[in-house]
This record gives sequence, C-alpha cells and structure tokens, in this order.
Amino acid sequence: MTVGELPANLRNNPLFDVNEEFHYMPSWDKIKLSHFKPAFEYALVQAYEAIEDIIYNPAKPNFKNTAEAVAAADEQVGFILQTFYNYLPSSAEEDEYSEIEEDLSRAYAEFFNDTFTDEDLFARFLYLDDRIYNEKHSKEKIALYEMYYNTFLSAGIEYSAKKQEKIAEIGERISS
Repeated sequence: MTVGELPANLRNNPLFDVNEEFHYMPSWDKIKLSHFKPAFEYALVQAYEAIEDIIYNPAKPNFKNTAEAVAAADEQVGFILQTFYNYLPSSAEEDEYSEIEEDLSRAYAEFFNDTFTDEDLFARFLYLDDRIYNEKHSKEKIALYEMYYNTFLSAGIEYSAKKQEKIAEIGERISS
C-alpha cells in the first residue's frame, strides 16, 4: 500500500512508511505511541475486508485465492503488532502503552476468532483439502495450508456455536 492510498489522517504515520531500502524496518526514530492505535484500526478494517473478499470470491478455491490470500490478509496488522510489541515505551508512556496493548490484543483476538470460525471460509479450505496433495504443491505450500486448516480446528470450527463462543472467550482472556 502506498502512502497516497491511505486516508489523509494516516499519510504521515511512520508505520505506513516502510520500504525495501531499509529492509522493511520501521522508522523507529519517527514512531510515537500515538501512531499505533489509528494504524492498527485502519489495517484491521483492511484485513476484515480482505477476508470478506476471499469468502465471497466467486472463483473456485485454489491455493492462491484462498490459502495465500488468507496469509496476505493481515500482513499489515501483523507488522503493526510486531512493531508495537518491540516499541519501548518511556516510563511516562507505560500506562498508555498497557491500555493500547489491551485494546489491540482484544481486537486482534476477535479478528482471529471471526476469521477462523467462519464456515464459508473453512468451506474454501475443505474444497482444497484433497487437491492440495494431488496437485503436487511444494512442502512450503502444504505446510501453510495445513497450518491454516489446523488453526480452524483449534479455533473450534467443528464445534457448536456455543462451544465456539466459549473458545473465543478463553482466547480473549488469554490475549489480555
């Protein structure tokens, strides 16, 4: 995503100013604690939209439009979270950092649960199940597929809605 595509209020946010020249490292000297929450919220909306695009894609599921697309869906969110967890707050920022950390963790846990308990998205993975092995994909692609498939299972995709809700509550408690 280029800076020009961002909403005006995020164009000066250094969390979106990452490039190959600096090996995709964040500009630590420019990042302030106040940059994280708006960047994360924007990236999370983009991730939800990307997952929706995968779910409602009219094309038959294939590795690229399903497994690879899910892997790419929350890359920006992951980058922001990774940067956040490596940010060293000053002693004056510690309370605010903790509040932001709780908000980001809770929101990401909800995104994770929404994604990996979505039956339509899981159906796309089920469609790929035999094909992923029969089409002679690389070990890396098979590992990615299996990781996501197992993530659906661990999120409780095969359980009732009530059990899924309980798993989500436990996940939220763990994240906070």
